[in-house]
Amino acid sequence: EEAFNTYGHFDSTNHTLTLNANLPVESNVFRIVACTKNYPLLNSLSWDEIDNLSSRGFAPYLFNIGDTKQLLIGEDQIRRVRIIDFNKDVLATSRKGDSQYANITFEFTGLVGNDYWNNHNGINSKNHNFIEDSNLHDVLAPNGYIYKRLPNELMIHTKQVIKRVKIFQDNQWIDASYTTQLFPLSFEEIAGENEIYSYYKNGGSRKKDDSYWLRTPNQGSNKQIYEVDHRGIIYDVNSVYSQNGIAPGFCI
Repeated sequence: EEAFNTYGHFDSTNHTLTLNANLPVESNVFRIVACTKNYPLLNSLSWDEIDNLSSRGFAPYLFNIGDTKQLLIGEDQIRRVRIIDFNKDVLATSRKGDSQYANITFEFTGLVGNDYWNNHNGINSKNHNFIEDSNLHDVLAPNGYIYKRLPNELMIHTKQVIKRVKIFQDNQWIDASYTTQLFPLSFEEIAGENEIYSYYKNGGSRKKDDSYWLRTPNQGSNKQIYEVDHRGIIYDVNSVYSQNGIAPGFCI
């Protein structure tokens, strides 16, 4: 509040800031938004406001990695999402050779669904395509069960991004990609090097309320997929017989 009052009058009841009439806004705007870094702003804003501020480049100045926001799934399931990175995921609208990035990447801090099979029939030795064969992809797709339970005010602002995935085809693993609004995180995004999100790079916990699927197969086996267990430890498990929850990511 003291920092805000340097530039105008801050109403701590309504959380509004009236700027001084003679304030040169353009030269001070980043100092003003930086003042909010110690205030839990994210949870008090609507998704429309978050998207608006992010599209103007304010997200890294207003919010912190690890900040959370509460939302309602369906009619009765309350969950939180957290920021895991800024300007990380490539937008599907990017042109070749000119990548553009989503402003904020979020993940659910807890599961939004339990007891999901990763694959319809498991990975077989002939062909496996995460995009076509995965139950996870089905429930997170626009007509899927989880997608339809998320609040519309959020989904109208989520961006289509490009995600990498491994495909087992013609008895070999190949790199592929697909576009999506909701996605299971990958092994590389939570425990790798080049693709790891800042939240995890900075030591953020992988632990959630139960075990959950990643979208990364174990390339040493044609039936093993990685999961994160209830302690936050990464394992590879048999995709044919195992069931886990889902804690997807999305971008604004």
